[in-house]
Amino acid sequence: MIVRILHDGQYTIPKDLETRLEAMDEELTRALDNNDKEAYESKLAEIIDAITAEGTVVPPEKLLSSDITVPAPGSTLEDIKALLADDESSR
Repeated sequence: MIVRILHDGQYTIPKDLETRLEAMDEELTRALDNNDKEAYESKLAEIIDAITAEGTVVPPEKLLSSDITVPAPGSTLEDIKALLADDESSR
């Protein structure tokens, strides 16, 4: 699976991390839905740390289609809500 971290790059991730990312994404979504800034920031950092620690960097010159896109490190709850609102309005 190929994961893109915005403003960072792409990573290939091992199969076992895919399953863990699904659970972490559910927690991240719950924090977003509940406007829980602390939980959101903590879970986003955990997701990014797992990807960068366990994934393999895809060289920048080898641009691949990403299966998952993760917000940039430091993205705030407000940033993501605005991004999602823009995405919804463009559909």
